[in-house]
Amino acid sequence: MFLARIVARLRQESHECYCLLRLGGMHAAMTWREYWDRERTTYVNERHRQLESELIGRAVETFIPDGTASILDYGCGDNRVADEVALYCRKLILCDSAPSLLKRLKQRYAKNSKISVVSPSELHALPSGSIDLTVANSLIQYLGSNELHELLGLWRRTLKSGGLLVIGDVIPTNASDVRDAMTLLRFGWEGGFLFAAIVGLLRILLSDYRKLRRDHGIFKYDEADLIAIFEKAGFVMKRHTPNIGHNQSRMTFTGRLAT
Repeated sequence: MFLARIVARLRQESHECYCLLRLGGMHAAMTWREYWDRERTTYVNERHRQLESELIGRAVETFIPDGTASILDYGCGDNRVADEVALYCRKLILCDSAPSLLKRLKQRYAKNSKISVVSPSELHALPSGSIDLTVANSLIQYLGSNELHELLGLWRRTLKSGGLLVIGDVIPTNASDVRDAMTLLRFGWEGGFLFAAIVGLLRILLSDYRKLRRDHGIFKYDEADLIAIFEKAGFVMKRHTPNIGHNQSRMTFTGRLAT
């Protein structure tokens, strides 16, 4: 019975995705920024989204030095646990470049005086050396070298002396789509959304996410190369385990300003 349900659902999903493609649901000129500004994401359902947010939130909390810290979550995405993280700091700044996402975040956290929601351009008004902890999770794989270089300059300027930079969910050069799929299925089994994970993998396979990866690419990094890039920008970096999030085949790095 369970297998029959999976087969029926997969047939339905593949037909829906095919119709979307035929009707022009895949925009040829779409960018990563436009993709993440829509409701469609790589989360297979709400439970997946919530569990992943909770994992990331708990990981971020372990890096917070004390209750007086100012934190910048750059490329925050659809952060569902900012209220909980804000309990452990003085100020939490959520930053993302997607306009619709920023609007939702501002509505969600309007009543929390510790949380600010800003666009990247608004960060230029931050005083130098005003941030104790900067976190960028599952972000740099979507940034070209020029964008990353500019961002490193911003992080270097705003981070306090002795402050911490955390770069999470970096895709290694030996990453495998098959391994990522198996990791998601395992997470789905443990989290109670295995059926949705199976269907979600098919949707991703047929979605514009795959087209974007072909058109714009995903940036992967060797551990030593990433450390060298960040050190050239003025950071002393090292590999940190475990990785932020459920996929432990990916990498997290921590760093401080070079003295």
